[in-house]
Amino acid sequence: MVKVICLHFILFTVLFSAKSQSVYKSYSKLVKKDLYSAQKGFDKKIKRYPAQSALGLSLCYTEPSYLNIDSSLKYLLIAEDTWADVSEKSLSKLASYGIVKKSLERQKEILGDLFYERCNLVNEPQCFDLLLHTQPWNKNLSRIIHKRDSLFYINAQISASTEDIQALLNKYPQTLFKSKLNALRDSLELRNGVKTNTEAELAAFIDAHPDNRFIGPMQDSLYQFFNKSDVDLYLSFIQKYPSNRNIRRAWESIYKLETNYYHPALLNVFARSYPEYPYKEELAEDIRLSNLRLYPFQDSSVFESTFGYANEVGEWVIPPRNEFEEPTFFSQGYAVVGIDGQYGVIDKRGVEIVPFIYDEIELLENSLILVSSNGLFGLLNRDGSIRHAVNYTQIIDIDSLYYSLYQGEQSELYCINSSAPMFFESSELELLHSNYYLTYAADGMKVGLYKPDSNCELKEVMSISYGEIYKFGDDSFVAELKNELKIISDSNTIMTDSIYGFISSVHDGYSLAQKESGVGYLNSKGQEVIDFNFEPFVGMIHSGLFHRGYAIVKSDGLFGVIDTLGNYKSPPNFEQLIYLEGPYGVRSGNTWSVMSRDLDSITPSVFTSIDAMGDGFVLYNENGKYGMMDAQLNSLFPPVYRSIKKFKNYFVTVGCGEDLHYIMNSAGALVSTKGFTSVKRLSKNHLLVKIKNKIGYFRLSDGKLIMQ
Repeated sequence: MVKVICLHFILFTVLFSAKSQSVYKSYSKLVKKDLYSAQKGFDKKIKRYPAQSALGLSLCYTEPSYLNIDSSLKYLLIAEDTWADVSEKSLSKLASYGIVKKSLERQKEILGDLFYERCNLVNEPQCFDLLLHTQPWNKNLSRIIHKRDSLFYINAQISASTEDIQALLNKYPQTLFKSKLNALRDSLELRNGVKTNTEAELAAFIDAHPDNRFIGPMQDSLYQFFNKSDVDLYLSFIQKYPSNRNIRRAWESIYKLETNYYHPALLNVFARSYPEYPYKEELAEDIRLSNLRLYPFQDSSVFESTFGYANEVGEWVIPPRNEFEEPTFFSQGYAVVGIDGQYGVIDKRGVEIVPFIYDEIELLENSLILVSSNGLFGLLNRDGSIRHAVNYTQIIDIDSLYYSLYQGEQSELYCINSSAPMFFESSELELLHSNYYLTYAADGMKVGLYKPDSNCELKEVMSISYGEIYKFGDDSFVAELKNELKIISDSNTIMTDSIYGFISSVHDGYSLAQKESGVGYLNSKGQEVIDFNFEPFVGMIHSGLFHRGYAIVKSDGLFGVIDTLGNYKSPPNFEQLIYLEGPYGVRSGNTWSVMSRDLDSITPSVFTSIDAMGDGFVLYNENGKYGMMDAQLNSLFPPVYRSIKKFKNYFVTVGCGEDLHYIMNSAGALVSTKGFTSVKRLSKNHLLVKIKNKIGYFRLSDGKLIMQ
């Protein structure tokens, strides 16, 4: 049995050796360039020895005389897949024929170059694309990609088909020529899609090609159809084209127009009117800045005169500039400032709105800016642009709606909503009240009444034929025609007969009137409600009107007080009564007393003079000195002052024994313990105060003193 096994082993070894020698024999033929014999030998052993035989065949097919790179690659891949099964003994024998571990890698490199060269000869992008998909190991990979992509781009230029380009980009999203292909596609789309530049065509192109590189300029072109300084057009643009890149510009234009270039009075109105305004943080900052109170101060830390604007706690908001002169308070968000004797306008950011080239500047209530130079006048818009050049001898600011321009005797009437003159015969316009205007003719001897419509055109209410027109009620008027007074409604209906010599405006629901029989009262409809049996008196135009349900009347030479039914609240027992805007002044001989409104209390008659200070406060003079009481006859300031002046809810007093001014509140208490060398009204809401050479501001709205 042992002999049999040994015999089998010897036979197997001999057979294996013989077969192995045949594979190496083929390599020997290959070395000798006997390619035919080598190929035949490798073919016979391919099944039993796939790795060694496949590599041999691959080498055969790369020889120039036997060249077949497709077959060579085929067998090389077989060899690569099975090479791990080659024994160390076989590898040792193969080494004698120059076959080592890196032979497969070298063979791959050779084949890679051959395939690359073949595609270069073919010069078609599909050939290189196939290499990329089948030979990711090819060492020419970057050159293959570039060659493929450049050929695709050249073909795209020739075909000029946007569909082909898009298909190419979809298939090869990482192509090296992606940007060029995109540019080419976008140019072709633009050339094919925009020919007439109409709004509809541009909108259609933008919708159809949202990623086109020319979308931005096309959106700009589309925006120009709406960029006409018209709020409705801008809103229409925003609604129709919400994705357009000019949406912000449209909103900013709406913002500027609706707020008249950030007028403080309009910012909150804008915020309420446009809750959808997308830039709320910027709007909030503008509102904050508009509410910021700035005060002009000189920088005391430098010798040279430098002015800037500080907030109420003394922090510089607009830093001092040595060129600033005569800075004014801010009004409507702007301040007038001088430089070298010329004036300009800045905003609260310190930005120049109007250049410093004018002799005078005034910020008008109609939001325009009046400028003058060399004795002539002009008007600027709020953004500083010229509305009317400096060519006029006079400019009259009628109200917030109308103004007149004069060149010598010639004049033109303008509406704030238009820079073109109005077609209106008379340029002499005067605001009466509530959008009713008086206009004159015959050198001012005749007057008529007009009312503007929504387009600013003036419509006649009463023809220019009256000697006088003034307000009666909200929509009714007293008109004098041929020395007769009539009450006429705004529909030109006569409300009364012509029997009155005098008719006052309606006050507290009633009008004071006078006819031959005496003085009486009409209601707001022009009807007589209190008999005309009172006497006229000096000052009745004020004291004779109803105030808080009472009016002073005169009967039989004495004064009393009646209610709205004509009944006496106080019988006519007084030598003289005057209304003090709450209390009443009562004269007895050469002295005065003050009576409370409800007539149940009265002061002693010790005052040499009395005067209404407003809000029920009464200034009185006693023994040559001034004091003050309130409407309830409470003494607030004893009669020890040289002067007492009222500024809103505050009073400035000067004592008889000194020259310092003190500011006090309505309770008679000092607001500031500081005594000022001078106190003057600077604006409606501020007093200018001085302590020696140091200035400050007293704010009347809340009693705050702002000192540098």
